Amino acid sequence: MNTAYNPQPVNTSEVALPAGLTEITELLAKNTHEVWAKQRRAEGWNWGKKRNDERKEHPCLVPYEELPENEKDYDRNTALETIRFVLSQGYEITPVCKKKAVHIPDRVISDDGSGNISLPDESTPALWTSNKGLPENGIN
Repeated sequence: MNTAYNPQPVNTSEVALPAGLTEITELLAKNTHEVWAKQRRAEGWNWGKKRNDERKEHPCLVPYEELPENEKDYDRNTALETIRFVLSQGYEITPVCKKKAVHIPDRVISDDGSGNISLPDESTPALWTSNKGLPENGIN
């Protein structure tokens, strides 16, 4: 064993985590645990009350949600440092699409295809649905 090894990760302490990346940090932490657990399973490891390298047993071979907080913190730190490292290298992390709240009106107008519908006045928001099929060419 090389006892002279001195880990030197990139210093990311000055990298500010942009708002909105907190959620992805926890998702990445969970995935980090899943990747670790999958690798352990592939190597023949199983759950055990205590870690035992000879019998390949580990108490952390459980779903992320069941890990003790101190174990989750290892995965969270790995996730956070990974995100900070990516940002420190000049990359941006942005969602492909942002979730937007959609207001669905309380009043829904339904067309059963018979043509008998009544429309609310313009001041009342409404959502219109129809069971009537569209023509095959998409033109009325």
